[in-house]
Amino acid sequence: MIAYYINIEILGTELLIDEILKILGNKIKIGKIIHPNDKNKKTGEKYNFGLIRLLHPKVYINDDELKYKFGCIGLSHPKVYTDEDEFVYYLSWLSDFIKEYFDIFYTLGMEKACFVINIYYTNSFLSLELFDSDFFKQIASYKISISIPMNIYEVTEQEIIEMFRTNKKIYG
Repeated sequence: MIAYYINIEILGTELLIDEILKILGNKIKIGKIIHPNDKNKKTGEKYNFGLIRLLHPKVYINDDELKYKFGCIGLSHPKVYTDEDEFVYYLSWLSDFIKEYFDIFYTLGMEKACFVINIYYTNSFLSLELFDSDFFKQIASYKISISIPMNIYEVTEQEIIEMFRTNKKIYG
């Protein structure tokens, strides 16, 4: 069993967060917001950068049994994907989102984007390709810093089930 959870972090020293939120409306779940003048709770110092964490509205899981146990389940949106064709759609959402919003975000102060990918799997071996060369060509066209960190967790099936029940990540 494997489950993917993707979010996008938009960063900039003069990021116009309120303008970005107006443009997005309720089209996507917002995970975290840091305004440049917000203070770090640990250090008490200003962050001096803005951040918006945008959560992918869907979860992909390749296990039919879970689909029948829980019906529609998800981390951010009640939808389950169970086959490779649907996973292609999952990643095309990300590509469409970039095409629709990244030029706008750039004009509103975006300097960096992170595509944070959390992968939970129950097998002892994991082999996958998340992005093809067209995706990398697309994101390379922007004049910003881009990173794609991945968190990969080997977990039990029960831990994945519990993650979906509580709507909380296990780790990370």
